[in-house]
Amino acid sequence: MHGDFLQAIRSASRLLDTRGTVLPSTVDPVQLVAELEDGRRVLGERHLVRAGTCVRRVFLHPSRPAAAEGVLEAIASADLITLGPGSLYSSVLPNLLVDGVAEALRTTRARRILVANLMTEPGETAGMGAVDHVRAVLEHAGPVVDVVLLNSTPLDAARLDRYARTGAEPVPTDLDGIRALGVVPVEADLLKAGHRLRHDARKLGKALISVAAGQG
Repeated sequence: MHGDFLQAIRSASRLLDTRGTVLPSTVDPVQLVAELEDGRRVLGERHLVRAGTCVRRVFLHPSRPAAAEGVLEAIASADLITLGPGSLYSSVLPNLLVDGVAEALRTTRARRILVANLMTEPGETAGMGAVDHVRAVLEHAGPVVDVVLLNSTPLDAARLDRYARTGAEPVPTDLDGIRALGVVPVEADLLKAGHRLRHDARKLGKALISVAAGQG
């Protein structure tokens, strides 16, 4: 109806009465390209999860699309910036490859927190621990993470069994390995009750505020 993606987001935000401002990292048409451990390159997220091997690096095509209006300014003026939780190679990292975003994250005065995923994703992060997630972010964007927020609550066997049948496993935690990368690991109870393994929004919000205030 609007013919403009940003205007469409603003209209949807008003209709949904959302709090805050929603900004896409870019409005340019781009595709995700993944370089795999076996040297192959695949185009598109749906091919990434079916590739059958680990990802070495991701790119955008065309490379370095322009950042959407207001994105770099929002990063520069922020007090707290969170990355994740979310699919590492298909959700988190692509946003850091938009022109100017990684540089803005490197120079912002905000506290930069990576929220570690609870479980691995088959076809994308199988076999990767939290330290591998951090390393991937640093290799793609440079020093853009100050703190990694990790769940400290044990995961129950019943839920783990259900996830294991899909090929997903808990993301291993290596606190010393994370520290060796120059990043501070912080553990907190982040687990949501229920049959799915998910972050609890209230617990996560409380932990983020605590870390941002220097209490974590």
